[in-house]
Amino acid sequence: MSLDGTIVDYPGGRSKEEILQFAKKMNRPMVSSVSTMHEAVEYAGENSSSGVAFVVFDAAVSGTTMEEKLQSTTLTQVVAQVARKYQAYAEFLLLEAPATTQEAPFFCRVEEHVESRCYTGDMSTMDVLDFCKMENVPTVSHLGPSNFFPIGRKGRPLVIGVVDGQNKDQVATTKQALAKFAVSGPVGQRDKYYYGYFDGTIWKKFLEQFLIDPTDSPLVFLLDVPSKTYWKNITYAMDVEGFLAAVEMGSVKKQIAGRKGGINGFMNLLAEYHPWSGLVCILMGVIFATIVFMIVSTGDVEEERKRADKKEK
Repeated sequence: MSLDGTIVDYPGGRSKEEILQFAKKMNRPMVSSVSTMHEAVEYAGENSSSGVAFVVFDAAVSGTTMEEKLQSTTLTQVVAQVARKYQAYAEFLLLEAPATTQEAPFFCRVEEHVESRCYTGDMSTMDVLDFCKMENVPTVSHLGPSNFFPIGRKGRPLVIGVVDGQNKDQVATTKQALAKFAVSGPVGQRDKYYYGYFDGTIWKKFLEQFLIDPTDSPLVFLLDVPSKTYWKNITYAMDVEGFLAAVEMGSVKKQIAGRKGGINGFMNLLAEYHPWSGLVCILMGVIFATIVFMIVSTGDVEEERKRADKKEK
């Protein structure tokens, strides 16, 4: 697909309904008009596949057509350029009726039930475009084949809730726990990640590389998609804040997807259960040491037998 002279990947799903929805989107104006912020939030929920939209306001806007309005101020000119480049992926809105005539210009991300996040950097096309790319993600995504890798490769690790999709209460509780941290978690920590959830039964094969059993749901783990590294500890279940704090402190160790055995696998097993009981770690350590001792002892016996055979000869 060509957009503004640049070839871009089709970002949607492959079903008939998703393709038709995308075609309708591309036939709409690249920037639509709204009268209130409430209307902007409603528009995002009804027209954006992510539930997110970007709203620009400048009291100095003038003109009769949308093109004239977008070209009337520096801010709207920049937003128009960004919308032209990123139309396939996001929804852009012009707020035309200010709450007060003295309200300062702004460019903000809006989503239902989430506080708006506004751009505060330099007013350059590339910087504003980068803001849109990073923020064009739901606060909590229902992860699936069409959005898992696009979100996972945006530059932040994914905090993933594994749920039993048939248990509606569990799904709702998991979404609430993720959203609570994403919105109200410690400043400087919550914005390091993207957040989502999926049905562990459907993703069972995928979860095997992280040594996760779907029957342990609900649980949360952290995954850096590009590097295939992850952090998990099932004893935290859905304690999102406690789990991520442990990741930050290093008490939950980074692991590589697919590596199950050897000394790393043994140490990961110890790390997995250490919050439950130090006794478990000690016991497993003794077992491991005993195995090593038996191997070494067997080698010593074999060497002694060979020396005895030589003397007899």
